[in-house]
Amino acid sequence: MVGVFLSICVCRSLRKHIQNLKVSTVGVGAMGYIGNKGSISVSMSIDQTFFCFIYSHLKSGEKDGDELRRNVDVQEIHHRTLFTSASSKELPKVIYDHERIIWLGDLN
Repeated sequence: MVGVFLSICVCRSLRKHIQNLKVSTVGVGAMGYIGNKGSISVSMSIDQTFFCFIYSHLKSGEKDGDELRRNVDVQEIHHRTLFTSASSKELPKVIYDHERIIWLGDLN
């Protein structure tokens, strides 16, 4: 991804409870993969709760069909966001495996 930044700030008291940090990026720009549009996602657990933070930058436009293209991009982000782990623990692998999902960004 180009030009997309996600920063997650936590209180010092929570820092020791954060584990299983994983990052996934998905480009959905020109030709479906160029990184000018897309997402960066962070998966982590705080105590026993799994969180997924997604920041996405979607295509702009107000012409007929532009909102459909954005919806297709969101579906593609859902499909291609994967969190891999070498751990034998049962960790979230996709967005919907998380208990808390926070989606933000330039959604146009």
